Formats: sequence, structure tokens, C-alpha cells
Amino acid sequence: MEFPQLPPVDMANPNEWQGADPYGATRVAAAYCGYQGRPHINAVWQHGCIPPWMDSFPSGHIGIKSRWFPVFVARQAEALLLAKAGYRRVKAIGLPFLYLPDVGVERRPGSLLVVPVHSLAGMGFADLSVMDAYADYIASIRTSFSTVVASVHSGCLANGYWTRQFDERGIAWVTGADATDQNALLRMKMLFSQFEYVTTNGWGSAVPYALISGAKLSFAGPVPIPSQEQYLTDPGFGNNLSLARYYTSPQYFQQEAEFLAHFRRHPSEGVADIALGESALGHDVKQTPQQLLDTFHWTTKGRIADIPIRVGLNLVQIRNRLRTLLRR
Repeated sequence: MEFPQLPPVDMANPNEWQGADPYGATRVAAAYCGYQGRPHINAVWQHGCIPPWMDSFPSGHIGIKSRWFPVFVARQAEALLLAKAGYRRVKAIGLPFLYLPDVGVERRPGSLLVVPVHSLAGMGFADLSVMDAYADYIASIRTSFSTVVASVHSGCLANGYWTRQFDERGIAWVTGADATDQNALLRMKMLFSQFEYVTTNGWGSAVPYALISGAKLSFAGPVPIPSQEQYLTDPGFGNNLSLARYYTSPQYFQQEAEFLAHFRRHPSEGVADIALGESALGHDVKQTPQQLLDTFHWTTKGRIADIPIRVGLNLVQIRNRLRTLLRR
């Protein structure tokens, strides 16, 4: 497929990755800073965009229990909430997507990128009929566009979602983001920069990514809604029952509907809103190259300051290994 243009997939070494650098975030940061060393940070850098209406729900912001560990989040409101929850080293610097370079691709007039809500590998849906209904909806509107292509997340590929539905209806699709692909964020920016319209059927990071990339966004079509039990099979939830309850509550759906009301329309009438994308991703706290070098301790002084963190990590790993041995 000549369109869209995409960078090659560059999978991280599984022996080195271990989930510490999702979607190649630190590679993006290193290129932005001009850092020539090994791009690694002893911290958690938030990669998924938390819905802005969840700024009052702190347990949805971070998935670690160690409140001494450095945490970098998107927005200042999130940093304040985590600080109140006891996280001692939290800072808002914006999401990694903000630090990507210009991609220099042309936007195809009249084109539509379809980005259905995604799952992570291992997350189950009991009823796939809603996915068929969504694919039927996309097939019914494709004559309104010059080109229609769907982006399917790697988690959905692993679970067997969406591809059959699109294949059976003759809808072209490409592999979307994969957490182990070091070019994943670049891939997303190139995708969202080449289509005039982007449509989805639920909140996800694709929403602010598409908006900040200048695409015209819409929300339309049926949505597959997991149960609480299905959410708990998602590795990203880490058996967080309170979070699963919130995501399946009337409160969540009401807040989502109110926030996205402006975008609920036919995909050919999608709305551009770069400012909203910037706000959701934390553009107002985006750091300069030098500031990011200092924040990530990618300087001589910073590497010295990192020593206590590395020692703490080693102690945690030793403790976990001892616990494993004692259980045997």
C-alpha cells in the first residue's frame, strides 16, 4: 500500500524493553534533545492520554504503588492530584507525542482514517457483534470519502479483533501502535498527518493525537463496551477494580458524552481543534531541549542525582526476588 506512508516497525529488544519504554518515548525525547547516550530514564513517563474529565479521579493516572519513584505526567492538574495522593516526585512535562519532529507528509483531501477503540493483548470481549456493526457503519459511509483506511492497534491484532470485520467489507487497514515498536509514536503522527478526516467510536490517545496533527475529528458508530470483568483482563488495569467500575459507570459515559458532544457527527463533518489536542497533551508544560535533558538526568550532574533512584530500584528487585523464592 503506497498510502499512507509509514516508518518501518522497529521492535525493541525484549530482553531490554520489559515495558519500561512504551511506544519508543525515550527515543523521541533523545532525538528532541540531541542526546547521544543510551536513552533511558529511571522514572515513569505517562504515555496514554487520560481523559480531561478524569482530572478528579487520581487512581486512573498512574499504575505504580511506589510513591517515591519519579513520575512525569501530561497536565499540571494531574501532577497536583498525584502530589495530593502522596507521590513525592511528580512533574507535568506533557506527553511524549509533543516531542516528535515535523513529519513532512502531505494530507490527502477527502481521506478518512478509522481508529476504533482498542484493547491490549489478553483483553477479552464476549460479544463481537458490535464490532461487526461498527464495520457495517464504516462500509455504509465510505462513498463519502476519497480513501478509507482503518488503523488497528497491535493489541487488537493479538486478540483477533477488527481485522476480520474490515476484511469482509473490503476496508483496507494498517497496523497501528505497538508498545514495543520504537517508531510507534512517529507512526501515529505520520498517520494522523496524512488524512483529512479521522473518526473513532470512543476516547483514546488517538483523539488528541489526531487533533494536534490537524485532522478533522468525529465520533460516530457503535461502541464495544467491556464489562468490569473484561476490563480486569486488560494488563493495563493491573486488577484495579475501582478503575474498572468507574470505566463502566453511568458517570463515565455521561462525562464522556458531554466532553465529546461537539464531535458527535457524521465523519464527513469532522471538526478540527488543534488547541484542544494541545491542552489534552499538556502543551503548556512542554519542555525545551535543555530542560528535558535536566529533567531526565541526561547530564553529568543528573547521572549523579540518579544514583539513589537506581539503588532504590535494585533494592526493590532484590526484595521481589526474595519474595518469589520464599513462596516456592
